[in-house]
Amino acid sequence: MMRFIVGRDDSNVDVFIPDESVSRRHLAIEVDSSNQVYLQDLGTMNGSFILRHVGKVKISNKQSVNLSDRILLGGYETTVAGLLNLFTNKNPNASQESDYPNKATQAKKEISRFIIMEDGQHARKT
Repeated sequence: MMRFIVGRDDSNVDVFIPDESVSRRHLAIEVDSSNQVYLQDLGTMNGSFILRHVGKVKISNKQSVNLSDRILLGGYETTVAGLLNLFTNKNPNASQESDYPNKATQAKKEISRFIIMEDGQHARKT
């Protein structure tokens, strides 16, 4: 199983999100041996939500998600796959925990490849 932390404290997280609405340690992501992904909010003030057709679903306990699920961390919106891509794009051997020596630095480089469009959506720079 792989577990990593998402947040805005670049010295203490695996995926760095430079957004003031995101807590220093905001969300835990776990990927089990069958590649099922789970999210868990880490007691944040602004919360973590899955955006579903019925509205926002708050993540509190460990919650199973799909890669295509849209999530909201404070005011930062992305997909589960988007967060995992921030972590794995620079590390093709990301299935082994020992291959993650400097995950926050990799994520910071990767996030600079995204832009925020006027409607708040995220898109890859071309």
